[in-house]
Amino acid sequence: MQYIDSHLHLQDYKLNNAPQFIAQMRHSSVLGAICPATDESNWEKVIGLACQYPDFVVPALGLHPWYINQASATWNIKLEKILRQNPKCLIGECGLDRLKNTNPEPQKQIFAT
Repeated sequence: MQYIDSHLHLQDYKLNNAPQFIAQMRHSSVLGAICPATDESNWEKVIGLACQYPDFVVPALGLHPWYINQASATWNIKLEKILRQNPKCLIGECGLDRLKNTNPEPQKQIFAT
């Protein structure tokens, strides 16, 4: 049986062990991984991983609801530019979440954008 990991934050590993992790996944019949960025600060890192492992990492860019307070005033312009430059990117993280943020209004505004 073969697998695809649909949600793996390779850019978050503090030990920069993505190469070893990917090698282990490949050895375990994992064909690829969707790697969602959580905020602007790691969009480029996710793109870099996708460039380094184009046959394995599928990049996804967005703003996780937990980190929308860190978004710049021009986040959406930056995101659109990066998406145009990288047409294979998916959109994500994104959405609405009440686990940490009890006020949904800021999330709704970002999500609607």
